[in-house]
Amino acid sequence: MLSCTLPRVISIVALSLFAAGCSADIIAQAIRGVISMPLGMENGGPVATSDEALDHFYHRGIRYITLSHSKSNALSDSSYDLNEAHGGLSPLGKDMMVRMNNLGVMVDVSHISDAAFALSLIHI
Repeated sequence: MLSCTLPRVISIVALSLFAAGCSADIIAQAIRGVISMPLGMENGGPVATSDEALDHFYHRGIRYITLSHSKSNALSDSSYDLNEAHGGLSPLGKDMMVRMNNLGVMVDVSHISDAAFALSLIHI
């Protein structure tokens, strides 16, 4: 769905809104007087499905990922979910944070549990 809808939206507002893949894009676009749009993913569950998933989403333009959202997932416990299966971050979540940092994908810690947030400070 993202691959069909996002390019259409961007084409409609092509004169004032541009996808940003890095901080240099944001600076250059601000100088030109246009709005930057970093692409992100709420809920990192999909990147936990395979070793290639993070690369797939990165190559599609995703530059920040929220580790979890309303429910805990394979990466992290959620602040909204009473089922704190990992006591914060899972081992996969810790590894994924390292991979995200190495690739240049910002780790978004909103919506994760307090324990996950504390652990993320160690692994970022």
